[in-house]
Amino acid sequence: MLLIAYLLWGLMCLNFLYLVYGYPQILANFIIKTFNLGGIHLYNDIIKVVLTFTGIITAFILYGLHKAALDPVQKTLISELAPADFRASALAGFQMVIGLCALPSSLVAGILWDKIGLQTPLLVSLTLTLTALTMLTFIKDS
Repeated sequence: MLLIAYLLWGLMCLNFLYLVYGYPQILANFIIKTFNLGGIHLYNDIIKVVLTFTGIITAFILYGLHKAALDPVQKTLISELAPADFRASALAGFQMVIGLCALPSSLVAGILWDKIGLQTPLLVSLTLTLTALTMLTFIKDS
């Protein structure tokens, strides 16, 4: 019963922080988007390391801040890169790819965790984040 209470409290924290931090979308409008997007992904890896050593409430709070910072920046970047006539389709395609990648990525992370070790999914995630940061340097901000 206590675990359910912690989960509900954590979900409330996550949604509240997402509302407060994500709604204004200040980050998406006033900071260079590609730099901010890279920083947010690094923050995601830091969250993963911190979650290894902290409790579930801290996990929900940090993840709420991460989602609130990431979503507006991603949507703004996709909208700016897509042609005006296809912005909605580009956003829908982006969300579809994110959804289609969620199950296989979790499956691969679980297999890596089970077969190789606890740190392996974290190291793979960190490697992919650094690769994505390198690729983000080639996107020109307008």
